Amino acid sequence: MTLLLQLSAVVSGVNIAILLGLLAIYARSFRRIQSSFTIGLVLFAVFLLIHNGLGVFSYVFMDGYFDATIAPFMLSLSSAELVGLSILFGTTLK
Repeated sequence: MTLLLQLSAVVSGVNIAILLGLLAIYARSFRRIQSSFTIGLVLFAVFLLIHNGLGVFSYVFMDGYFDATIAPFMLSLSSAELVGLSILFGTTLK
């Protein structure tokens, strides 16, 4: 596995940790509020968790299928998602 794909896997792992925190907050809010908006937030977090989980799986176990030229692009996508999720997490905590 190339260094950039390893970094992509690590960044996706951090994304998973942030998403687990968001999911816990959103699920707690849903239990109190029970609105369709909070259901949407829970589903949003769940599907992004699935996305990142599959990403980590593919980086680790399917690295032979990735061309080395795509690694910077994959790291860019994971990093952009990390920035967005970090902002969302910070906003959610306020």
